[in-house]
Amino acid sequence: MISSPPSSECVKHSWSIERVGIAEAGAVADILQEVTDWSCRFGDPIWAPEELALEIQQGVAAAGEQIAGFEGPAIVACMRLQRIDKLYWPDAPEGEALYLHKLAVRRASSGRGWSERMIRWAEQQCRTAGMPFLRLDTLAGTRLVSLYEQFGFRVVDREPLLIAGHQIVRMERLL
Repeated sequence: MISSPPSSECVKHSWSIERVGIAEAGAVADILQEVTDWSCRFGDPIWAPEELALEIQQGVAAAGEQIAGFEGPAIVACMRLQRIDKLYWPDAPEGEALYLHKLAVRRASSGRGWSERMIRWAEQQCRTAGMPFLRLDTLAGTRLVSLYEQFGFRVVDREPLLIAGHQIVRMERLL
C-alpha cells in the first residue's frame, strides 16, 4: 500500500492505494459508470455498459486484480492490474509486464493527481515483480492517448489495431 506522507493536516487529506476485495466492487462499478457517463457527454464513450456490471467487478476483485485509491475511507479512483492480457497483448511473453485497465477517477476527485498516483503504484508493482514494462490499451483517436504519453507511455504499434470492434492503441512504459 502506498499512502500519503505524514502531515499535521486533517485526516480527510490522507490517501492510500491498495488491492481491494469483492466488498468494494460496488464502489468500483459506480466510479466506472460515473466516468463513462461523463465521457459520453464529450462523445468519447470509454467502456461498454456490460464491462461495468457489478458481477464483472466482483470477478476482477476475486482475481486479486482490483486496485482502489482512497481519500480517507472513500474510494475515489480505481484500476485493474493484470499479470496477463491475452486479448490486447496475445504475443507478449508472460512475466515481462503488468497490464493496466480501466483507470478511473471520480469527477469530484479529478485534478488531484489520482491518475498519476495510480500509475506510479502500478509501476512500483512491476518493479517489485521484476517486470520491465507497464502496458495498457486505449481507444484510438481520443485524448487518452496524449494523457498516457504525458505519463511516459509510448505507442507500440504503427497503426491502431481492430480488437473487439474498436480501434485500439497499445502503449507501454519501460521502467
